[in-house]
Amino acid sequence: MEAELKSHLNDDLKQALRTGDKLKLSVIRSVLAAIDKTQSDRQKKLIDDAVGRGVAVGTKATSILRDGQIESGTVREVVVATMSRTGTDDKRVDEALARIVATLVGLVGTAKAEGKKPPEQSEMARQAALLAIDNTEIAKQVELKDPDVLDVISRQAKQREESISAYKQANRLDLVSQEEAELAILKTYLPQVAGHDDIVAVVKQVIAEVGAQGQRDKGKVMQKAISQLKGRADGRAINEVVTELLK
Repeated sequence: MEAELKSHLNDDLKQALRTGDKLKLSVIRSVLAAIDKTQSDRQKKLIDDAVGRGVAVGTKATSILRDGQIESGTVREVVVATMSRTGTDDKRVDEALARIVATLVGLVGTAKAEGKKPPEQSEMARQAALLAIDNTEIAKQVELKDPDVLDVISRQAKQREESISAYKQANRLDLVSQEEAELAILKTYLPQVAGHDDIVAVVKQVIAEVGAQGQRDKGKVMQKAISQLKGRADGRAINEVVTELLK
């Protein structure tokens, strides 16, 4: 299911198209492009990690190809390792295994017909791992939720703030006005910024929940506080409060 905030952005994009609001169109398009890139980067990492697991197992295995025949037992190890983060019930593995073995047999057969050597062990493992990846499961994992979308918008807002500061120093007031107008639009999608007292209240609650006793528990407190204040306070402000309260 699409994140509510992303759906809201798409609705506003359509509205801006209808009204001809070029500034809002530009800002929303930049946010949506950043969301797409974030999802793409996440997808690439998940795929690379899955292939890496499969190749590692396949490379260490005795052989994927023995006497011109595909060793299904070794391929199965690659499949299980590749699919380990998304579930490896026997039915899914068997279905993937049958498909992958048939493909590897074809690769070996093509190489033989062309008078070439069969692919190296690591390449056979890589091909098996790529074929074992469940794109449906990957798609579920890369889909951004509202907190992730808020992160993207927050980064976009921070870029505008940094540009405003730089343009003011350069006395480029025309560019300052443009960046401020874009920042104002971005802020309409962000929750109200937490003040110092708000941060203190959240951190105190987190300290009580995790039973923090001092600086040694700072990591646990920071992780939970940042999650609860996502989009409302930056890490530096939260860190200052956590450090002070854990003294």
